[in-house]
Amino acid sequence: MAPRRYTVGRAQTCDIAIAHDSVSRKHAEVELRSDGSFMVRDLGSQNGTVLIRKGREFPLTEEVVFLSDTLRFGEVAIPVEEVLNMVKNSAAPPANPPPIARAAAGAGGFVRCGCGTVKPRGQPCPACGE
Repeated sequence: MAPRRYTVGRAQTCDIAIAHDSVSRKHAEVELRSDGSFMVRDLGSQNGTVLIRKGREFPLTEEVVFLSDTLRFGEVAIPVEEVLNMVKNSAAPPANPPPIARAAAGAGGFVRCGCGTVKPRGQPCPACGE
């Protein structure tokens, strides 16, 4: 299986669109590798990408990340597990995309709800319903 790469950024053309001014248009790239690992690399973003592992923060240029880690794109922190779920949703067949992928493509990406969960812009939060 060949590695699959996905873009993260503010542009609606990104696979994971994050609607926040601190996120660059093309901020980072995530890669699902054939060995099952998950690589993240910053694409020279203005506000950087930070890896948060066990409560410690590390500026990220290129790094293998784990499900227990959190990534911060600009000012937006997202658990790696949520990023992986977004990637899986963006890889769904285009004929019948899941609701989260439709929202990302048509409504301007993802936003952080008041409860802290990342959700599609304009959609109710799956955690709190807001």
